[in-house]
Amino acid sequence: MKKLFENFRKFLNEDEAGDPDSKVDNSPEPAEVAQALERSTIERAIEKFSFNSGDRKSPQHRWGASQPIIDYRFDDSDGVWAYTAYFPDGSSNADNWPSVKSEEDEGLEAFLTRVKERPSQLNLGV
Repeated sequence: MKKLFENFRKFLNEDEAGDPDSKVDNSPEPAEVAQALERSTIERAIEKFSFNSGDRKSPQHRWGASQPIIDYRFDDSDGVWAYTAYFPDGSSNADNWPSVKSEEDEGLEAFLTRVKERPSQLNLGV
């Protein structure tokens, strides 16, 4: 009987210890769900402007030639999304590509419009 109660106590404590089969552990946080929804909205907006998404999960085989690459991240300290556009210029070193960062309080649509209006030119290395 003592062994039965000991095993039952272990079973109850598994929930608190992070048992992978626990329903409590499998439920996502509301903030994670909101970020995932926002991420899909950002992806659709980038696609609407015919730009390339810099997100690791987006399929790079769909990238359009000479289109800007839009990278985005969620800034936990400010609680806002930060965007950066990279312009491939034909050089092999991506660290030297021209880039534009989003300004404070600039929305996604405004940033993408500003990127679309920016002239870009390939570096032919002649």
